[in-house]
Amino acid sequence: MALFSQLVRPVYVTGGISIASGVADKSAFIYGTSIENPSGGVYQDTLPTLTAGQTGVFRVTEYRGLHVNLRTGGGVELLGQMLSASSIPVVLSSDQVLPLPTGAATSALQVTGNASLSSIDGKTPALGQALAAASVPVVLTAAQLSTLTPLSTVTANIGTTGGIALDTTLSTMSAKLPAALGQLAMAASLSVAISSNQSAIPVTQSGTWTVQPGNTPNTVPWLVKEVVSATATLSNVSGSTSSVSLLGSNANRLGATFFNDSTAILYLKFGTTASSTSYTVQLPANAYYEVPGPRIYTGAIPRINGDTEI
Repeated sequence: MALFSQLVRPVYVTGGISIASGVADKSAFIYGTSIENPSGGVYQDTLPTLTAGQTGVFRVTEYRGLHVNLRTGGGVELLGQMLSASSIPVVLSSDQVLPLPTGAATSALQVTGNASLSSIDGKTPALGQALAAASVPVVLTAAQLSTLTPLSTVTANIGTTGGIALDTTLSTMSAKLPAALGQLAMAASLSVAISSNQSAIPVTQSGTWTVQPGNTPNTVPWLVKEVVSATATLSNVSGSTSSVSLLGSNANRLGATFFNDSTAILYLKFGTTASSTSYTVQLPANAYYEVPGPRIYTGAIPRINGDTEI
């Protein structure tokens, strides 16, 4: 076999060449003439996002198909349940006919279900303890019934259990309580004892009070005797323009009288240090004064004359 070799000399082109690739934007497409370029994409789930005016490659799936998301005309991606105005209209296939699959919801079944729920709601009581008429009747299981004490057994044991009060005991206790609430007469009231540390209780009384000694009313009168003195002590004190003591303090004093036998005004005071501006009573010449009662003043009584006594 003969081997042939052929040398290919390179061809140099000067002046540049123009190779048509693709078509201009908005050009008319001519079958068999217009040039198309093959396109490709990138399989990458973390492609960076583009901004306005940037170019980019298509995103493809691992099976070389275009990765497409359904979007609205405004570019909003259609994900999850949406309003009808934002949803893609669909049409049931021509071979889709009734009956629907078993258990499928229909208008009639929905009405029946609503009626059943309304009936259940009307039979469900509110939470918490309620009267028998407002409660749901229940039936205990056979296992629970075997652990309960029959009512007849409880009746038979009343009277032998220390923690259960008999009807006769309750009746006896009820008879010892007042028949009605509120203030009653002593015979119809419950007796009580005031505690040893009870503070003072205010008491009011209206009407006429009868106060007398002894335990029998209106039998022994009260004896009232005026305390008087059978003796008197007389004294004369010379007049003076300075405060002079007439009587000292005396808790047993029963009375006192004064007579001004001078020609000067006498200033008498219940207290200490009498003066013409600080006094209890003023006695002109030949005037008489008696300490008022019934509660006699027992303190010191000084006096002073308005001018030099004659």
